[in-house]
Amino acid sequence: MKKTGLFAFLALLTAALCLLSSCAANTPPVEKIEKNELSDFGNYNSFVEEHLKEKTVLFPGQGTVGNVVNYRYRYECAALGDPVFLVEATVLYDKSSFETELLRIQNTAFASKTTSNKGFVYLGNDVKYINEFFEETVLDGLPFCFDIAEADEEDLQITYFAALCWDQSHKDGFLIKAAETARDVLQAKRD
Repeated sequence: MKKTGLFAFLALLTAALCLLSSCAANTPPVEKIEKNELSDFGNYNSFVEEHLKEKTVLFPGQGTVGNVVNYRYRYECAALGDPVFLVEATVLYDKSSFETELLRIQNTAFASKTTSNKGFVYLGNDVKYINEFFEETVLDGLPFCFDIAEADEEDLQITYFAALCWDQSHKDGFLIKAAETARDVLQAKRD
């Protein structure tokens, strides 16, 4: 009887370890990163890099033609937690490059809205359940993906914002500002 129980325990333990090791290969890195240096622009972990390639259409790639004048990157993922990240970059362009980049954004944006003073805000995707973001309702793992570009035609600069957060992680003021922007653009599209 003892051998059968020990055998069952070892089989269960082996199965659990195999499951954990197979899941570990597909999980985001467990780490916390904060970067603000302009020289760090474009240096993300593999999870953020893949998300930017697959889930954003507005965020500029490695071959950005302008000068990055402001940059912020934050990533956080605890063991068994959901990854949360935000990337903000303001890029200053010359007139020709600005017009080219603005045309690219206009052709790929999901929605846009004129801002009160300097230009346009573009939304790269439909942020589903945007109203639930503000209701503080736990929606069991509902991700909010933001892809926003704000064009300042007067200063020839574009501020890009990309973020991923989950229903329980949206208390950050920066993410709330992005969500408000996305909600405003989506509302303007519906009107």
